[in-house]
Amino acid sequence: HLSLQDYQVTQVSNGFDALLAIEQLEERGELFDLILLDVMMPRMSGYEVCEKLRKKYPADKLPVVMLTAKNRAEDLAAGLKSGANDYLTKPFNKTELLARIKNQKELKDLAKKRLESQKALSVSEKQYRDLFNNLVDVFYRTDLDGRLILVSPSFEKVLGYTVDEAIGMKVAQTLYVNPELREVLLDKLKENGMVKGFEAQLKRKDGTPIWAVTSSRIYYNEQNDPAGVEGIFRDITRQKQAEQMRDLLATVIDQAAEFIVVTDTDGHILYVNPAFEKGTGYKKEEILGQNPRILKSGKHEAAYYKDLWETISMGHTWKGRITNKRKDNSFFEEEATITPVKDFKGHIINYVGVKRDVTKEVRLESQLLQSQKTESIG
Repeated sequence: HLSLQDYQVTQVSNGFDALLAIEQLEERGELFDLILLDVMMPRMSGYEVCEKLRKKYPADKLPVVMLTAKNRAEDLAAGLKSGANDYLTKPFNKTELLARIKNQKELKDLAKKRLESQKALSVSEKQYRDLFNNLVDVFYRTDLDGRLILVSPSFEKVLGYTVDEAIGMKVAQTLYVNPELREVLLDKLKENGMVKGFEAQLKRKDGTPIWAVTSSRIYYNEQNDPAGVEGIFRDITRQKQAEQMRDLLATVIDQAAEFIVVTDTDGHILYVNPAFEKGTGYKKEEILGQNPRILKSGKHEAAYYKDLWETISMGHTWKGRITNKRKDNSFFEEEATITPVKDFKGHIINYVGVKRDVTKEVRLESQLLQSQKTESIG
């Protein structure tokens, strides 16, 4: 019956040979799909063989169907107690035999798929735990009352509280420098369901304020009711400090009395400060994109400018005095320091000129020199 249904059958005459056949197949990395086991066999009963098999193979890995002429309830119980998956009494017909075998094979396949799914789930859970435990940013989850119910281990590094200390903490009262911003976040969440790039100052355990940016959302329970807020936040304190320093530098440059000019490597003007506009008469809109030669007075030889450009193109700072011309064609003297700006690879990306109008000083020097000459003649 089985061979006609394309089953490959291995037949042995007693229990010892059955165990040996299973062992030999396993040595090749294989296992039988199903064992049909007669209860009454020479040298070892089917019950004994089944008990030995169950010490090594679980029922879902190696199904065993008992075959016997005994049909008493206690015989059935003994077979199941020994670890059999099913029990078939003789005489049996072809249809019943094939149905029982098919059923056990399907159950085994289902168990195998379930085991594979469990393994995949276990791997997935491990990957999630590893990711969660190694987050640089901080994951958090609160209940509807704003109490923390879950945080990633990175919470301690960023805010100084251990995970145990954090659980149960009320976010607004404990962590926010300005608790009202928590309400602003909640209002945005109620309106949109999700908020990205929300910035606020938080307090570390030692009271030190930090800047954080969060992306948060409302999460829901199994009944699809709002259960709280969850999200990820990042410490952007250094970024904020850099922005503040950049703003400070921009203010300093804008308010500096010296002319400040930034060009690209081809000499096109990218930035001038208000002092430059006031001193040269050119508005920013007029001068951007122009070359500094727009101020050229004609008072210097070409070699003078060639030396200047060769110096800064080689990555060196040039210092000197230049006679330039304002928009109204009047001349002025400036002391200039022109410095190359390099990227992290050492490539020049810009030039910055810091210049001081010394016209009055030059005039006084000239008058003093003339006075000294007159005195020597007199």
